[in-house]
Amino acid sequence: MAHKHILLKLNDGINDKTPAVVKEVEILQTVLKDWSELDKQDIDGKFGNKTDKAVKDFQGKKSLKVDGIVGKNTWAALLKVNPSEVEIISRPDGGGSGHGNSPFSGNKGLIHNELMSHGFSTVQCAAILGCVQQESSFNPRAQEGPPPKGLGLFQWSFDRRNKVPAFTNSIATDIHNQVNLFVQELNTTEKKAGNELRSATTLDQAMQGMKDYERFGIAGNREKFAKQILFELTGHH
Repeated sequence: MAHKHILLKLNDGINDKTPAVVKEVEILQTVLKDWSELDKQDIDGKFGNKTDKAVKDFQGKKSLKVDGIVGKNTWAALLKVNPSEVEIISRPDGGGSGHGNSPFSGNKGLIHNELMSHGFSTVQCAAILGCVQQESSFNPRAQEGPPPKGLGLFQWSFDRRNKVPAFTNSIATDIHNQVNLFVQELNTTEKKAGNELRSATTLDQAMQGMKDYERFGIAGNREKFAKQILFELTGHH
């Protein structure tokens, strides 16, 4: 039977006070206490700096990626199970709807929150969001171009189109599922682009990673959109 948990990160239970998220943080903190990484008085449902340090210390001891993000592999190690037994489920309202840290509203905010939950930096998020704005205007159900039409946030086409998860009755869930597909591709079939994007520290580097991921013929306004988004997030380009 799968262990179902939310992907957790710094400030969950603090900025995002959704009861289900707070409860998940308490579960995480309890397990960390069992591993002697936290004390009983630290179990408060708030993923603050102390919990972040405990997660990173644990990740280091288990030879996991030390990023403080509690995803499938970290949950599996904490629970002493195989990663295949862990299912990362979406947050209430699909991980967005005002519960995350994104300053953006609507689909743009939902996508931004999902990207941050996967550990993408501000510069990387700006590049990704700029490309999504160009491709689909943040609509996970967009279909454009000649048959077979591109589909979804990134306008997946040809064989990749078939990998897009079936639409649900929730835009937020569709966004969650499609961002997961994007990340999955970056980790597997599009690993070169994934490495470029994950290591990018400038917008130009991040845009190159996205270019390799999308293999688009016409750049359109991707860079213009990305620069504007970065300005909105940081106050500078």
